[in-house]
Amino acid sequence: MNQPTTSLVHRGFESWVTCDGAPLSVYGVEQHGNKVTCWIASEAGKEFAVHTKMVDRTVTLNVTSRVSVDGAYIEGHVLGTVQPCVAAASKVIGVPLGASSYQKLAFSTLSMSDEDSATKEGAVLATLGTIVVKITRCAVISRYAAPAVDTRVVPDHLKPGKLTVHERAKKLGGHHATLGAIQQVPPGNVASTKEIDPPGTSYVEFEFKYRPKNVLQAQDIIPLERQPTPVPLPEPAKRPRESSTLGNATNTERPVKKAKKPKDEPADEDAAALRARIRSLEARLEARGESVDVKPKIERIHGSRAFENDQVIDLTEDD
Repeated sequence: MNQPTTSLVHRGFESWVTCDGAPLSVYGVEQHGNKVTCWIASEAGKEFAVHTKMVDRTVTLNVTSRVSVDGAYIEGHVLGTVQPCVAAASKVIGVPLGASSYQKLAFSTLSMSDEDSATKEGAVLATLGTIVVKITRCAVISRYAAPAVDTRVVPDHLKPGKLTVHERAKKLGGHHATLGAIQQVPPGNVASTKEIDPPGTSYVEFEFKYRPKNVLQAQDIIPLERQPTPVPLPEPAKRPRESSTLGNATNTERPVKKAKKPKDEPADEDAAALRARIRSLEARLEARGESVDVKPKIERIHGSRAFENDQVIDLTEDD
């Protein structure tokens, strides 16, 4: 995905907003005639500044660049290529308090209330969340040192803790601009100018509409940041089975297992004892004068019928 740009450019001029020194990305850029608009993500508690630059230095021209925030005029500068004002760029950090000090601009959380004292004025609510740069062609009349004290009246809605919006206004956004820390700067000059463009018009106008980032994402102005898909780890290679090599061997190559003796066959010493016992019985019968016509029946002795050394088994048949 392409990275968003950080500035608006039109008719040889460029403008951008920095927050804590870093340029803010612009989204939803639209152009209608000489006006260009966009959205930027604000962050409560952080200071911001507005920058303007005359990109095309080949034209013979002087302009005034005036910055307004939340509908309140903040400061203006003269840019151009005609003496005595030949500045190429300007930076507005806040409201001038005099020749050498400014009260800096910052984003702040918008307070809401259902009290009757809360702001319901449509003119104020309509301009909340906007930073406007109007560039007008002019002729420089004179230059002089800036006054030691600026006598301008700062609107209440820019003063810290002074703006509370009524809940019925249903003002979406959640942020507004406020004045914060005071910064000292070197003393400067002020120019007296005469406007060339008709009253109420401008040569170029840039408008930055600011909202919290989550609000812009909910409105599909800023795309949601997708988490990277985890890459599956490769499976380890399977080792060849060792038995596969044995499967090709011939029967002669396989180890020959020693045959086990069946458990139900009597041991050699048991069979010899039985034969000796039979001969002993035959000898006793012959000593009594009895003939032995019947051959004794020899039964196979199973392991389940094994006997001890002091036991005897009668193998003769009954009469």
